[in-house]
Amino acid sequence: MANVPISKLPALPTDTVISTDLFPVSRGNTTYKATGDSFQQYPSFRNKIINGDMRIDQRNAGTALSFGNIARYHTLDRWAISNFGMDQSNTLLGVQRVDISSTDPNGEFQYAIRLFGRPGNPNLVGGDLVELNQYIESSNSRCIANKKVVLSFRLRTNTATVPVTWVLLYPDSTDNFSTTGTPIQSGTVTATTTPTTFSTPPISLPNGVIRGLRVVLEVGSASINLPSGRALDITGVQLEEGSIATPFEHRPFQTELALCQRYFEKSYEINTAVGSNDGTSALLYEPQNVPVGTALNWYIHAPFVVTKRKVPITNCYGRSNTANRLWDPQQLKEQACFPATGSVSRATFAPSGSLTTYTNVAGNAWFYTGGDFYLHWTADAEL
Repeated sequence: MANVPISKLPALPTDTVISTDLFPVSRGNTTYKATGDSFQQYPSFRNKIINGDMRIDQRNAGTALSFGNIARYHTLDRWAISNFGMDQSNTLLGVQRVDISSTDPNGEFQYAIRLFGRPGNPNLVGGDLVELNQYIESSNSRCIANKKVVLSFRLRTNTATVPVTWVLLYPDSTDNFSTTGTPIQSGTVTATTTPTTFSTPPISLPNGVIRGLRVVLEVGSASINLPSGRALDITGVQLEEGSIATPFEHRPFQTELALCQRYFEKSYEINTAVGSNDGTSALLYEPQNVPVGTALNWYIHAPFVVTKRKVPITNCYGRSNTANRLWDPQQLKEQACFPATGSVSRATFAPSGSLTTYTNVAGNAWFYTGGDFYLHWTADAEL
């Protein structure tokens, strides 16, 4: 029956069961789950959480980070850590993207974000807490205001149990998460050494969600619940409209990366941490000729793959982890280079310092004699 449209194929008898296994079927913008005797519809892009499966870590590429008392620090893409009540002089907790494919049921999730205690943790003070936050932009939360949603997530510890509190809040003004915001609903579950997916009861969202939405997973009394050597893995975070949690929506990697790049983008390879010394694999820029008598105030423009939600904060790097630098292969050293006024579609950098040696070219133009430059950049437009 070659070249026959699916719609023209004969239907199976109603009592025929091909398989009890689930398989995905896509049509238009909708993905379905089907078995031999059932057919369920799951809308595409139902998950309002970006990078809920923790695959994308543009900033650190899986490198472990340590922190003490901080108001907000972005780790994996779209996820920010906040923790309070700790001695700022100590780095008593850690966070890292880790591979959990060998312990996750059926290998559904490859990565999780891990919060873990570090040596010295007994010095933590009472009342300390750690929050994992995702701030949902108003343009993505408006459509679920005044509706019911369900939050689901998967947790696992390496030892003992850890209570985890989930909280939903909305900001006081549009896309402004500088203050705590207004709580909507919360609850507490207990993570164990068995990977477990938890889901909340239906949550009625108020009209204030048109201004944005903050999703928090919180470990309170971290000195007790995350002592040195204990770890909590979090993955499969999903927030969706409705009253029942559905299976996690696994979007294509490139789709998820593009969603992340609206808020953060880098020129490094996806698995290279920001500030890494990757030599001449850095981006190459060449200064251009300008007419005689024109000042050589040249700029480096780096177009973004994805338009940012606002004009981002940009940084450039040479071969070190020091910002505001580029690599000069002619002089074999880093030179000063600073962000200039950019836009939502490109970053702009202005080389300075000793990049002011000029020579006459063919009698009608000026050109920098140093040759080419190597440069990497980041652009941060996070909420």
